[in-house]
Amino acid sequence: MNDASKAADRLWGPARLKQLEKQNKLIQDEVKLLKQKKKEAQANLIKDRSDLSKAAAAAGVSFNIDEKGNITNYTEKMDALYAELESRENEADGFAKAGKSKEEQDEYIEKYLTPLQDKINELKEAMSQYEETRELLEDIDD
Repeated sequence: MNDASKAADRLWGPARLKQLEKQNKLIQDEVKLLKQKKKEAQANLIKDRSDLSKAAAAAGVSFNIDEKGNITNYTEKMDALYAELESRENEADGFAKAGKSKEEQDEYIEKYLTPLQDKINELKEAMSQYEETRELLEDIDD
């Protein structure tokens, strides 16, 4: 498109009009592609939002999403998850002080700590994908 624009700037008369028509067609093609890309991104956003809701439910939280797609209680819910994770980590660390065996500690970690960490990581990945798609849509609109 830049080449077409430069060529149009150097021309005059009928040749300039022909070059401007060529440039106009390129712009129209770009608009069509952007519309297609936006439609695909909107479909992906629906999927990403569903994936985010599933990951949040698996982690035991529910996000409030406003009409613009912003999550209004993200910090509150994630702080609660991290507090729970810290509590479980502290409990696992306290096994030795409580005179429990390494096997009991490992069992606790495998049963409670690791699944929570995995759920938090899945939630963060889903959130990242959701935000990436939202930003793409904003860029297309701009």
